[in-house]
Amino acid sequence: DSLFLNEYFGFKSSAYEYVDDLLLKIEEGIRLRTEKNSPKKLKEIGSSYISFNTNPRTTWYVFFNKLNSEIHVTYIFNNHEKFAQYLDL
Repeated sequence: DSLFLNEYFGFKSSAYEYVDDLLLKIEEGIRLRTEKNSPKKLKEIGSSYISFNTNPRTTWYVFFNKLNSEIHVTYIFNNHEKFAQYLDL
């Protein structure tokens, strides 16, 4: 809803489709992509992360912790947010 309300999308259905696609990419990415260790300044939000692009201007970063065979997603942000400054982009 916030993507639509903040006018990132002109239609609520488009915002929902974007989020659904993002969730699928996260689920697939955590299993298939090589994870990276979080930088020291971001360890508190997750010990590892993966990244992927949804369009030419936006890269998403998914931080998580592994506990035995479980993966716990702890934080998600994109390159437009302040935390991106701590990543080696």
